[in-house]
Amino acid sequence: MEAVKGGQRSDMVDAIVIGGGVIGTSVLYHLAKEGVKGILLEKGELADGTSGKCDGNVQRGDTKPGIDFDFVKLGQEMFPKIAEELKIDIQWKKETSLMVFETEQECEAGKAFVKEQQKNGRSIKYLDQREMLECEPNLAKDLHGGCQFENDGRVNPMLLTIGLADGAKRLGASIKEGGRVIGIRYDSLGGVYTVKTETEIYCAPVVINAAGVWAPVIGAFLDIDIPIIPRQGQILVAEAGELPVSQTVTEFGYLMTKYAKGDYKRNVTPDMEEFGIAMVVEPTEAGNFLVGSSRQFRGYDFKTDAKVMRVLARRAMRFFPCIRDINVIRSYAGLRPYTKDQRAILSKTELKGFYVAAGHEGGGITQALVTGRFISELVLGKPTCIDAAPFSINRF
Repeated sequence: MEAVKGGQRSDMVDAIVIGGGVIGTSVLYHLAKEGVKGILLEKGELADGTSGKCDGNVQRGDTKPGIDFDFVKLGQEMFPKIAEELKIDIQWKKETSLMVFETEQECEAGKAFVKEQQKNGRSIKYLDQREMLECEPNLAKDLHGGCQFENDGRVNPMLLTIGLADGAKRLGASIKEGGRVIGIRYDSLGGVYTVKTETEIYCAPVVINAAGVWAPVIGAFLDIDIPIIPRQGQILVAEAGELPVSQTVTEFGYLMTKYAKGDYKRNVTPDMEEFGIAMVVEPTEAGNFLVGSSRQFRGYDFKTDAKVMRVLARRAMRFFPCIRDINVIRSYAGLRPYTKDQRAILSKTELKGFYVAAGHEGGGITQALVTGRFISELVLGKPTCIDAAPFSINRF
């Protein structure tokens, strides 16, 4: 560990984590499990940002092969154990998820996708039209098939964040909400960071920047460029009632909107292309369901857009005609922390003791637990659970 233990100042802690979302609380929790006396600083309330404005899917199917998939797999496998460790019910549920093929052309691309996934050892099976409809009877009858992932799951993102924070506090960590960081100074001789919020000053030899889309703002205090930008996504929340789905259902075209791929021509309208719309329908423990998703670069804009919401609804009804008369009770927009290679930055920096844990885009929930483990290993100087080089900030 890089001079984390000890210190001469009475206000010194071992480590400061900036950001009270699911990534920051996971980092704090995993450090606390290792005996690190840490404090988390959150400008608003826990899960106030992206972690409170997203779905709860814990999935592998939308992940690139290679190191990204290996990282997601590690994270996914941690959920059952963490769910048992935490005192707060995070509503973890292991279940299958379904990806559907809309057109014949998409079905051919989907079959190739399934074969590639199976070749790489993933638990996935192809479903023809009959099998797909047996699996989810409310799907449109003219869809061409789908594929089902065996090892996915769902969690409540806000309860996961709060549960990790509670777990960290039980292990001796502290959390300060309602204090925006307004400055950071580094004493290179003493190896200590002084972090100033609107109300307090904190000191530590280690700082972990887990501020999500605001990570570049935190990095700028130390002249560290962090190449993350916000990518907005909007979600509709339907009223409670008889659920149209038994598992999370995603259209295969989601992969193309996420990665800007052009494997084939999607059967979508120009406004769907413009707003990056791809159907995702997810049941919740509360008995209602969520409808997504959109992808737009709109800066730090949390406002929902009626035009986008109408297109989201229209796209969902294409796949689930039965939801036409179901009321939407609310909507919200979240900001995904996007990097140009769509891989998180989990890294040391040019300043000793300053780390970045941000840039997960839409995979923050799935990758939260393994990120906390990985960063704690990095800070403590232990061998990391996966090769650190691909996640380094130096790759940019």
